[in-house]
Amino acid sequence: MMGINFAVLLSITVLAGAARLLTAGPLPAKLDAVTLTVAALAPASLIGAWPVDWAPYLALACAALWFLWRVVAPRTAGQGTAGAGRGAAFYRLLFTGAAAWITVSLASSHALGPGGQLGGILLHTIAAVALVFAAAAWLLVTFALPQESAPQDSAPRYSTGGKIHPAVGLHEALVAGVVALCFFALV
Repeated sequence: MMGINFAVLLSITVLAGAARLLTAGPLPAKLDAVTLTVAALAPASLIGAWPVDWAPYLALACAALWFLWRVVAPRTAGQGTAGAGRGAAFYRLLFTGAAAWITVSLASSHALGPGGQLGGILLHTIAAVALVFAAAAWLLVTFALPQESAPQDSAPRYSTGGKIHPAVGLHEALVAGVVALCFFALV
């Protein structure tokens, strides 16, 4: 049953990533959508036991390099789109780090057998619960914000000053849910 639920959640996440890709504006926003989806699929490929060899590590390295570039890249005057700031890029870089952490943990647990150390179990459980809270926060900010405070334009938003575009918020929540489920699968 867990495998079916995981496959459904993974499929919905990929569909939400495609919807976000279609609604994203400039090229960096489109790459953010694709890269975040790839970062969520990397640990999921190990849970599904797909024959991927070193592909998850390469995908996570590319995702981390992209988000690191987004954090340290110089900003131009015309780059005032919502979600393009260093804070959003840093959040995604941390998320990619969590995905890398779970990918390495899953690979080592498959190679060495289940590691039943209490510290590892607690650490993975705490990380999973934190990601569940992050997913809930994305859903609340996306759908529970009062309508009168929403901006008049339909551009995707990340700031607290306006409502977040549903494709963006749903994708971020689903990606956090997939990685949280990967952490729970390890425990």
